[in-house]
Amino acid sequence: MSLFKLWGTLQDVRNARKFFGDNPDKTLKELQIKCHPDLYTDDDDKTLAIKLTQQIHSLYEEAKKPASYVSSSTTKYEICRPISSGDTSDLFYATDESENHYIAKRAKTPAVNTFLRSEFRATELIQEKTVGTSYSHFFQTPVEVLTDDKIYITMYKDNEGYVPFNDVSDQIGHNGRHVAWFFKRLISAVATVNSCGLVNCAVLPSHILVNPGIHGIRLLGFVHSVNAGDKLKVVSSQYKDWYPKNKVGYPALDMLLAAKTMLSVISSDIPNPIKSFIRSVELSSELCLKGVDTYDPWMIYDEFSALLKKVYGQSKWVELQVK
Repeated sequence: MSLFKLWGTLQDVRNARKFFGDNPDKTLKELQIKCHPDLYTDDDDKTLAIKLTQQIHSLYEEAKKPASYVSSSTTKYEICRPISSGDTSDLFYATDESENHYIAKRAKTPAVNTFLRSEFRATELIQEKTVGTSYSHFFQTPVEVLTDDKIYITMYKDNEGYVPFNDVSDQIGHNGRHVAWFFKRLISAVATVNSCGLVNCAVLPSHILVNPGIHGIRLLGFVHSVNAGDKLKVVSSQYKDWYPKNKVGYPALDMLLAAKTMLSVISSDIPNPIKSFIRSVELSSELCLKGVDTYDPWMIYDEFSALLKKVYGQSKWVELQVK
């Protein structure tokens, strides 16, 4: 197996204990031999080998931990590999006894249970409103809410095939055609949320997933969401400077954050008309939040589509790879 294929395999690991099998030490030794940096002369291969070695050790330490389970009245879940840790919760991969894959979101303390419950209800509402449409693919599928020692754990179907936006943002930001499809989908996701009477309030780089193989996106962060017009409950500490002073969840806030997300990654390689349009979306969204302009996300979508036709003519598939 090549280093690149092994890298892909490691990214797909959900359960470290099962990956290392009945003899974790033997598996570790075999992988260490394969990834030893001294085996490679190319600088890129050496760098990848070092990264793989670090990932393997991290998975090995995870595999040695005792299994953790949580159950509902119908399903027993194994909480597996940790994914990330946020302001209010921690994310894990999870599986059930039939080997179905899930994302488990665990509240950090009982005090933030209400945020996870609110997020779950928001995703349920969006699923109900978008069922049978292509827009449903922009969002996670909620499964159920569980309680473990007074801590809420919300279960969602796994985002298989999706990677964090930050893993591909550099490639997207340097290619105008990638910017084109990505921003169109982001506008569609925002418009769908707003049409459900909700404001996501966290359309940020850290809350977006991308499926490189199908040019898909998935919008996360509904722990921040509110009903349109309500005051914000919480803002992302990492991007607090992106929010307007008036912390109210008006729908244009989502489009403002979407534009800021896009502008934060696009490079000088992007055609000026596209950059100018996204800057105009940022400005018009700010004016909408001040009550100076009207907000129509689908009109923004149509205008952006028309601009892209002028810039590029026919749409063209450009492969996006995770590096």
